[in-house]
Amino acid sequence: MTLLIISDGWDAGDPEALVLALRTLYSRGVVIVWMNPLMATPGFSPHTRALRAAKPFVRLMISGHSPKALLTLST
Repeated sequence: MTLLIISDGWDAGDPEALVLALRTLYSRGVVIVWMNPLMATPGFSPHTRALRAAKPFVRLMISGHSPKALLTLST
């Protein structure tokens, strides 16, 4: 199973809750893909608390800034 998260990573909640959820899914073999609309921004760096916390569990981080970028999921 694959989980697609569509988020810019600027979450206001506790990153530990995110880690717990992602760790559980990851341990069950779920492939986690994070689609971030800000990735196409020049100088982008995944530096938010949520993105740093999620990084060990995310198999692929892709841009989601345009319809063309969304099509990368179909390949």
